[in-house]
Amino acid sequence: MPVEWEPPFLRCKISSCLVTLLFPCLTSHFVASSLYVPVLGILSIIAYLLVVGLWIGAVVIDSDPSAQDLTSVYLWSGGAGVIVFVFNLIVWRLRSVLRRSRNIEGHFCIDGILSCVCTTCVLCQMKDHIDNERHESILD
Repeated sequence: MPVEWEPPFLRCKISSCLVTLLFPCLTSHFVASSLYVPVLGILSIIAYLLVVGLWIGAVVIDSDPSAQDLTSVYLWSGGAGVIVFVFNLIVWRLRSVLRRSRNIEGHFCIDGILSCVCTTCVLCQMKDHIDNERHESILD
């Protein structure tokens, strides 16, 4: 019998939200490690670092007064956008794996939509769900 997410969507702990807002790669690495798919966790850390590097590069190029052409800024920013999308796909995969392994209600398409639109909220919900499971197993 399918179970429900605990906590429900948008009802996460404030500590999880703060960490995930600042460092989403750490939360996704925690979730991936808990699901025994550490490769996805490592890929999410690499993606996060690449995005930060590309955005910093775009800012540096944009602030250069001798730069006449904004094409390079667009390329740097576009590269960051592609990597953010890849990060969203990683989160989508993690959510699907967690939902199937724990027999949680839901659908693959809804997982994808939520992972791309509310990435931080999805990561928080997954982390808190795993934390709640661990807390219950300790109490049992």
